[in-house]
Amino acid sequence: MKYAAIVLLASVLAGQVDSLSFEQKREYNRQKLSIEIIGQSIGFNPGIKGGTTSSTEWHRWKAYQGIDKQISEVEFFKLTGYIEESDKAKRRVEKIKTDLLGGAALMIGGMLIGSIPGEEETDEYGYTEITDPYIVPGVTAVIAGIFFWYRGMFRRMRIYTPASQAQEIADDYNQQLVNRIANEHPFPPR
Repeated sequence: MKYAAIVLLASVLAGQVDSLSFEQKREYNRQKLSIEIIGQSIGFNPGIKGGTTSSTEWHRWKAYQGIDKQISEVEFFKLTGYIEESDKAKRRVEKIKTDLLGGAALMIGGMLIGSIPGEEETDEYGYTEITDPYIVPGVTAVIAGIFFWYRGMFRRMRIYTPASQAQEIADDYNQQLVNRIANEHPFPPR
């Protein structure tokens, strides 16, 4: 039902765009929002006769403004008037960057700390003991870095706004854009 409504809205919008003049269509095409849906899936098939098959599929999306300008989720929501969602998306992006950069810094720092040479001590019997007091903190920092880095990667892959919802928002924006262009520049139709 939802996809039928999107198709109906798109056909109505196409009819309104056709009524615009050439100049108005050019302006519309430079400002309109488009959603590209990207299907991704993960599957598992062990290849055993009578075995199980498991798969997961999800849809990610990219937003474009005009003919070739890809915009971020933050910009998309800001342009369409969804300021609260734009702020949430901006905070998510900042958390992801913090996780990725912090994780990388912890991994590199942990490797550097862990590679600090220890001290050699020789006891009265001639045995040499090497102490490495920095190994445990270094390994701990590397493990923490891996955790934060992977958490950032999983947050990046997560879908926060469904592609169908983004398409509806873009269609509403484009409808308003057609109306605004038709009212601002009353060129005669072609």
